[in-house]
Amino acid sequence: MSARTILVSAVAVAFVSASCGAGKARDTRLATEKIEEATLELSVGDPLVAHDLLAEAGELDSEVPGLHLLQGDTFLVMERLAEAEAAYRLAIEEAPDDPMPRNNLGVVYREQGHTGEAKRVFEEVLSTLGPDIDAEHNLGLIALDEKRWEDAIAFFEGVVESDEKFAPAHYGLAIAYERVGRELDSKRSEWRFELQRAR
Repeated sequence: MSARTILVSAVAVAFVSASCGAGKARDTRLATEKIEEATLELSVGDPLVAHDLLAEAGELDSEVPGLHLLQGDTFLVMERLAEAEAAYRLAIEEAPDDPMPRNNLGVVYREQGHTGEAKRVFEEVLSTLGPDIDAEHNLGLIALDEKRWEDAIAFFEGVVESDEKFAPAHYGLAIAYERVGRELDSKRSEWRFELQRAR
C-alpha cells in the first residue's frame, strides 16, 4: 500500500467519523418537542404512541429534562412496572428535589404489592422535601388498603385542607367515613368528589 493510499484512507476514515459524530449530535430542541407530543398522546390515552415518541426523544438527547419521568409514567400506564421503576430512579437522580418521581416510584411499589417500600418513599418525601399532597394522599390509600380507617381519614382530611379541589382525596374520605359509620360525612365527601371531578 502506497503512502498516498494510506493518506486517502485516513482522510476517508476521518470524514466518516466526523459525519457519524454529526449525526449523533444532541438535539435538545427536537427531543423536547417529542416529549411534548408524547405528553399529549399519554393524556389522551395512547401510551404506545407516547412510548415510541419518547424512544425517539431519547435517541435525540438522552439527557433532555423530563424524559425519564414521562417514560416512567408511560410504563406505569402500560403496567410495565419494572421499567417504570427503572425510569423513575433515573428521574430521581436527575432531579433529587422534585417530589413527583419519588411519589410515582412509591406508586409503582404499591402496585407491585411492596407496601412497606411504598410507605417509606412517601414518608421520605414528606420528611425531606416538605409538605406534599400527593405523598399524603398516597399514604391515605395505603391506610385504606390496610383497613386503618382513622389513619386514612387523617391523611385525606389533611389533603383537602391543603387543596379542597383535590378530588381523589374526597373519594378516599367517602370510603373511609363509610367504613367507620359516618354516613352523612361519607355522602358529603362523595358529593364533593363528583363536584370537583366535573370541574
